[in-house]
Amino acid sequence: MFCVTRFLRPTPQESRARSLRPFTVNMQRTPSEAAPASTIALWGNFGAKNLGNECTLAATIYNLRQRVPGIRLVGICTDVADTSQRHGIDAYAIRAGRGSNATGRLPRPVRWMRHVWTEMKAWGRALRVMRSTDALVIAGTGIITDHDEGVFGFPYELFKWVVAARLRSSKVVFLSVGVEPIYSRISRFFFFTALKLAHYCSFRDELSLQRLRNVGYTGNNNRVYPDLAFSLAPNLLDTAANSPEIKRISVGVYSYKARGNAGGDDARAYRAYLDSTCAFILWLLDRQYDVQVIIGDGAYDDETRADVRQEIERRHPNVPKQRFSDDPAQSFEQVMQQLAASDVVVASRYHNVLLGMLLLKPTISLSYEAKNDALMAGMGFTHYRQSLDSWNLDLLLEQFTRLTQDAANVRTQLRLKAQECRTLLEEQYDTVAAIVRG
Repeated sequence: MFCVTRFLRPTPQESRARSLRPFTVNMQRTPSEAAPASTIALWGNFGAKNLGNECTLAATIYNLRQRVPGIRLVGICTDVADTSQRHGIDAYAIRAGRGSNATGRLPRPVRWMRHVWTEMKAWGRALRVMRSTDALVIAGTGIITDHDEGVFGFPYELFKWVVAARLRSSKVVFLSVGVEPIYSRISRFFFFTALKLAHYCSFRDELSLQRLRNVGYTGNNNRVYPDLAFSLAPNLLDTAANSPEIKRISVGVYSYKARGNAGGDDARAYRAYLDSTCAFILWLLDRQYDVQVIIGDGAYDDETRADVRQEIERRHPNVPKQRFSDDPAQSFEQVMQQLAASDVVVASRYHNVLLGMLLLKPTISLSYEAKNDALMAGMGFTHYRQSLDSWNLDLLLEQFTRLTQDAANVRTQLRLKAQECRTLLEEQYDTVAAIVRG
């Protein structure tokens, strides 16, 4: 191992190479400032316009800074510019540059050798980044999956960075991570190895742990802690707007069936989703509720939001602007402002549901994935959810009516559960801070 790390140690020229510099927002220290006590790399799918992922990163940053004086945080993420600007930290890209697409015209052996060489450089890059890092923290999100990514997407990249961290004697922490479907045996190898190399590991719900067990994971890391978003900075939790009177409803939209772009059954299912969503919004407007349409992922949900607006304008062309709004949020803070100004939330995106409850809003989940149902069960509201694949408008209207009638009791229960989640997460951050310092 000594020989491997020695061979991959960068030359002075390599250390100065532009490709290895983190993206930064003018955060240089003056010569008189002391060096930071610890450097922690926060790894995840950040900068990809998923606003739920961004709120988990913000919560992690806030809590680690509260506990580790002088800490330096860097992101290892999908989009370095977005992460650095949004969170005020230096950032590196998870994936190294893949080179020109012109390689497809080269002979197969040459392409293979070029891919091997590119990947060797990527490993060297990861080792160089981790050389100056005390800990690698995989911060929340449903990152343990190969859905949409394939084997050599996040499964392989996570494996690479964890191995690089251990080769550089850095601590590895999985912090309240979510597990979603894993299809490939190779993906399972990458994930299982990364988890077993960790110094600390926790999952955001029992569902995540059980999913790993179901595909053969035998590691002893079996801690379960709430989603990191429950530990957002208190100044972001504006619950003063909660009112006994129900006037404004947040309705979350979701890019269901990829908007039916594949045609056939998907197109019909999306049309049915759109019809039912608009029927619910019109039902609310007819009963003098104001409606705020919200999104949770700027890369996917905004087109669905536009479809909903077009359909509402077609069916109800004279709806007053002040009663129907759908300005798409550009940050999780904006989502929270929209939710804070509402009295009830009906949503599908996991973190829209979570943030609604965190802000003490009576919430209904139209769940697109089992993690939503696990969240609702953990908060004690299994009777206020439906599956997005089979949701029924009449049942939703019944659930909404019951929820509004019991809003005061619901808020009380939400307050107790949110505080319980925060307390558990504070214990976890204390443990992780001790690991990093030790």
